[in-house]
Amino acid sequence: MLDKQPLTKKDLFEALKTMPTEKSLNKIVIDASHTVLEGVEVLLKELREEINSRFDKLETGHKELRLQTNDLKYDTPTIKEFKKLEDRVDKYHPIV
Repeated sequence: MLDKQPLTKKDLFEALKTMPTEKSLNKIVIDASHTVLEGVEVLLKELREEINSRFDKLETGHKELRLQTNDLKYDTPTIKEFKKLEDRVDKYHPIV
């Protein structure tokens, strides 16, 4: 078992000498906050890259969709043109 010996003045003064001072505590806190901020900066950079890549994909998809829509506009006849074509087909190939 451990013997419990009373603390002496010398023990207390030695303990006080090894305790961090206000300046060293401030430095520790500042270093810790810099470390946390660097980590947050890395996370934000990764998030920014992920968002940019998703927007790039979305923009590419939007461009492709717009091109396909434009193709449909030019390839698809209007109702008037379709009715005219239907009348021509019915004239030469009537449904019996």
